[in-house]
Amino acid sequence: MSEAVNRAQLLANVARFCREALRRDRSGRELAASVGLHDDQVLERFQVGYANGSLLRAIPSKGGVRDALRELGLLGAEGKESALGCLLVPAYDQQENVLGFVAVGKDGKEARFPASLPLYRMNWKAFTEKAVIFTDSALKVLQLAQAGRMNAVPLAAELCEEEQAFIERHRPDRAYFWAELPEALRHLQKLEVPCYRLALQLPTTPEQVAQALDRAEPIGDKIAPDAVVRVLEDVLRFECGARKYEVKELAPNEADRLRVRICAQGEALFHLDTLDLYAGRSRASFARAAAPLFGVSESAVDGDLCLMIRKLEAIRAARKAELQSSTGYAMTPDEEAEALELLKGPDLLARVVKDLEAMGYVGEEPSKRIGYLITVSRKLESPLCGVVISRAGAGKSRLLEVLAELVPPEDLVSYTRITPQALYYAENKSFKNKLMVSGEDEGLLGSDYAMRELISAKKIRLAAPIKDAMSGKMKTVEYEVEGPIALLFSTTRPAIHYENATRCFTLSLDESADQTQQIHQAQRLGRTFAKVEREQAADDLRRLHRNAQRLLKPLLVVNPFAMELSFPTHPLEMRREHEKYLSLIEALALLHQHQRPRRRCMFKGREVEYVEVAVEDLEEANRLMTEVLGTRAEELSRPSRELLRLVRQMVEEKSRELEMEPRAYRFNRRDIREYTGWSDNQIKAHIGQLEELEYLLVGPGERGRMYRYELAYEGSEKDQKRLPGLTDTDKLRSKVGKLGMVGRVTGKRILLENPAQARPKVGKLAGFRKRHIPPNRSR
Repeated sequence: MSEAVNRAQLLANVARFCREALRRDRSGRELAASVGLHDDQVLERFQVGYANGSLLRAIPSKGGVRDALRELGLLGAEGKESALGCLLVPAYDQQENVLGFVAVGKDGKEARFPASLPLYRMNWKAFTEKAVIFTDSALKVLQLAQAGRMNAVPLAAELCEEEQAFIERHRPDRAYFWAELPEALRHLQKLEVPCYRLALQLPTTPEQVAQALDRAEPIGDKIAPDAVVRVLEDVLRFECGARKYEVKELAPNEADRLRVRICAQGEALFHLDTLDLYAGRSRASFARAAAPLFGVSESAVDGDLCLMIRKLEAIRAARKAELQSSTGYAMTPDEEAEALELLKGPDLLARVVKDLEAMGYVGEEPSKRIGYLITVSRKLESPLCGVVISRAGAGKSRLLEVLAELVPPEDLVSYTRITPQALYYAENKSFKNKLMVSGEDEGLLGSDYAMRELISAKKIRLAAPIKDAMSGKMKTVEYEVEGPIALLFSTTRPAIHYENATRCFTLSLDESADQTQQIHQAQRLGRTFAKVEREQAADDLRRLHRNAQRLLKPLLVVNPFAMELSFPTHPLEMRREHEKYLSLIEALALLHQHQRPRRRCMFKGREVEYVEVAVEDLEEANRLMTEVLGTRAEELSRPSRELLRLVRQMVEEKSRELEMEPRAYRFNRRDIREYTGWSDNQIKAHIGQLEELEYLLVGPGERGRMYRYELAYEGSEKDQKRLPGLTDTDKLRSKVGKLGMVGRVTGKRILLENPAQARPKVGKLAGFRKRHIPPNRSR
């Protein structure tokens, strides 16, 4: 094929040309109707086209275009259209690029162009549904779409490696088969997916499809010469000869027990029992009770139970392997190039802020920057955590949602509520280096101690007593769950538990009228046709940022300026704030790893790859720490501080009107409510902090039935955020230049050409030898 021809662009042009041909050509619409396709919306949804022979007149008579079409099989050896008189259904990749076509003829026969085209590409988006219907033709997919079912996928009789891998990555919860596809069936049964046989007649209606799904029969997996098991959603049906059992596993996470509920079904009677299949005494008791029901010996029933054990253990092993070996989403070369371009772009955090605004979340630039760095920090040895404090309705939950949407699903753990013991019984590495998001801190109540240990100690261990299945005696079993985790949650309370607060960045939201106006504007925009464009852009941005985060390797981060840094030493909480400051710098360096040279050195006989901190990381970290601690240093949460500002403004106005000293003016909550427009619940939530920290003095009111307040804070208009004691990065640039740490300077960027010479003033670095491997050395 000629190199001048862009294959993707050519296929897209052919798809548009054939789609227009179907719209214009009456014979094409008649063909669609003859095969049962009468819904124009479905034809438009799948961009179905028609090959009426006009394509030959629209392309050059010779050259690369014809060669490309011939290579794809769309043109035959004699130069005629191979799919002449057929409907053409495009197949797409995950970037909506056309990969080829499925041709449907008048007799319903189908052909693929190119012949190697994976058939599932015609509707791969069906795998986003929990239940997937598998068919053997594209026509059935279109007919099911007419019946309101967009979750149908065509498959060939033999699966290619790409199809097998895609099914494994996007494993459905249930599979329905509307065709004989033995290879796909075996593959899904190996993945322990419940499979059902679907009986449908063409043409079909939505009601008929719904009834067929309800009546679908489970497909059995033969596990012995006379034993078949059918995997349903919540139970397993065993048929061992004439003996039938229904089994439900009760505790899938208990490694040393196999507790199940079994129902043995005879012709008229049944026996229901709950037992541990690993306990011989329990099996013997069940066999004695069930054997008369079937008219067989106890050993026959015990053999059935052994088959159940093997099947349930296989299901457990498949579930565990899926959890441990899950690599998440597999990027295409185009997706990887697009994500790499983002990571190499200038001012990456500014791009993040802009993209979050394009997704509909306006303003809040500092919180977006810090929040995004918290999500990235999950790949570090010491991840960051954050809590968003604001009044109800300010947008804190939405901020967490949009930040979580940029994180790959395989690295995200999101819970509405976590019970006190839930974390201890999780899989050993199910939380390791992941981001955990909880909408409100109430969802963490009772589990906050375990959460703190996952953050600080990077693991939690629980010793619990259980009864030994063999001896019947109690014994102690240890459970261990590895961290660390990055954590994001929110609250409306003005302050959180002190131990939690010292481990988290406290993020506040802008509650000003200007921010409200921006939010209103975005909400109104969401009611216009621009909503469609914004939703599509949001989907693209989510995919882009998830892929970008997948490209970030969990590298070691080395800070050559560590011993030159300074940080405030008062109050005592600054000990932990300093640790967060260093981790924030590391998160910035990790995020920009594709803009820095990857360095390697030998450590204990092995090669270690790392990335170094740049001065730009220190500057950004200083700005963000000032933003956060500038709020924390004033003691009050942002909503409480805003309430104090409004109260002070009210007192000054009222005292001027009454010609009295501000300290002599007394007021109550009703006065505050009428002046500020805040609700009584909001005032109650934040006035307590003003009382506790003595910004307001409280005294009894009239007849002792209401509080009267006195303002004890004069305030200052010089409320600019500042954090004295941080490193002066301008002086640092000058200093490292004199030490020979700067090879060359480009604008404000310092490129460390020889970091080995930059560390004599810093001391030994984790045992690294002085011999460094140049960045461009091949492995």
